[in-house]
Amino acid sequence: GSVFCSGMVALDRDTGSLAGDGAFEQARRILANFCALLDEQGWSLAQIVLARIYVVDLPAHFAAVNRAWEAVFDGDAPPARTSVGVA
Repeated sequence: GSVFCSGMVALDRDTGSLAGDGAFEQARRILANFCALLDEQGWSLAQIVLARIYVVDLPAHFAAVNRAWEAVFDGDAPPARTSVGVA
């Protein structure tokens, strides 16, 4: 069994509104929502094989998104990742 998740955005799970003004805050919210989904299903970050991250203005926001990513996978081997700039 494999599971594929897509379309995660930076929504506050309690209010349903967009969380955070910047790339770091939004990436952190997306990753927190994703970790909550994993917990709800009884899965772990170690089971993630591939992640695709889509970022508006990748050159300007990649460092902030990467900081949020590294905080989540602190000490754990992260999955393969593709980061794509979109408009």
